[in-house]
Amino acid sequence: MKNIAFVLSLFIGFSAFSQDRKIEFRHLTWAETLEASKTENKPIFIDCYTTWCGPCKWMSANIFTDNSVADYFNENYIAVKFDMEKGEGLDLANQFKIRAYPTLVHTNAKEEILFVSVGADPDPKSYIANAKQALDPENNLLYYQANKDEIMSNPKKMLGYFKMMSNANMVTQSDVDAYFKQFPVKEWTSDSNWEIITMTLMDGNNEIFKTIVENDNLFTDKHGVEAADFIANIYFYDLANMFYRAKTDEQKSAYAKKKRETLSSDFSQIKKVEFMIDSFEAERTGEWETFSKLNAENGLKYYAENANKLNDIAWSMYEHTENSSYLNSALAMAEKATKLSESHAIMDTYANLLLVTGNPQRALEVETKALELAKKEGSNTKSYEEVISKINQAL
Repeated sequence: MKNIAFVLSLFIGFSAFSQDRKIEFRHLTWAETLEASKTENKPIFIDCYTTWCGPCKWMSANIFTDNSVADYFNENYIAVKFDMEKGEGLDLANQFKIRAYPTLVHTNAKEEILFVSVGADPDPKSYIANAKQALDPENNLLYYQANKDEIMSNPKKMLGYFKMMSNANMVTQSDVDAYFKQFPVKEWTSDSNWEIITMTLMDGNNEIFKTIVENDNLFTDKHGVEAADFIANIYFYDLANMFYRAKTDEQKSAYAKKKRETLSSDFSQIKKVEFMIDSFEAERTGEWETFSKLNAENGLKYYAENANKLNDIAWSMYEHTENSSYLNSALAMAEKATKLSESHAIMDTYANLLLVTGNPQRALEVETKALELAKKEGSNTKSYEEVISKINQAL
């Protein structure tokens, strides 16, 4: 009987441990949370959420219920949740400078920030890695902020600093400027410094970016297409944001002036920037024939290795033009996209274009494969089934 009881107790214990687990968020006030942190000698993990935040809900359902994540946080942290738009959450949002959701804050009983991350990463392991880094006294936010001046001339250390600040959405232009102004431009092209540039530089109006453009050959020689695309995208996003916000005649005039100035740049890929912004303007204003013409001429040229971009363009052309020449160009982009990515959504675009350009048999083959892939992923298949029905009617 003793042996049976012992085996049974092991089985019950094993079953309890093996069942699905989740982070045990405690229902505490902030004062109680700080007291628990002191008493148990554990840091604090705060899920800063809002009720309307979709990624917050996804993370709660898919990350906080991951067994490995749950086990680590339950053992090593005091975990709490606060709605940043209610009660104490309003004060905490101000105290920790929360500006986006979801934001995850790792802090201690002294309310010193150890690590901050913004957004919902799909990889559960990243949450454990971040939590461990928060507890590393020589690699957490507290360390980097206290030692920034000492490590300012060390590219590898500053890469860690900027990664930390980027995760926290706390990068400042003054830090970026101060760091790069220490070095001759040629040293900006090192692997560590290039990673810092691509991580922190988002504005085309500052001196760091202007210096990069003036010396773009140094960066493209070292980093190739990646560097050229990065510079082009900075130019594009600056113009696109300005165009989007231009509502008054004065703002529209300022945008037109900025566009002329930008497109007069000596940057080697400025023609790509011109195409990107012209295409964006046509899309935003609903000038679909202009959009289709621009992309028929340049889509494959500039996005040859970008499956999602090719797919987006091809689908927009499918939806908004009946010009057979443009549709055939869209078909070519969709076909290239399927060679770059076996996504059911991309295959669906290709199948629809095959159908409207007169190849229903091939369309059926491709849409059937899209349906199979969607079923494997557990995605909604209704629209694919409807396309197959439409194709069968055309055969």
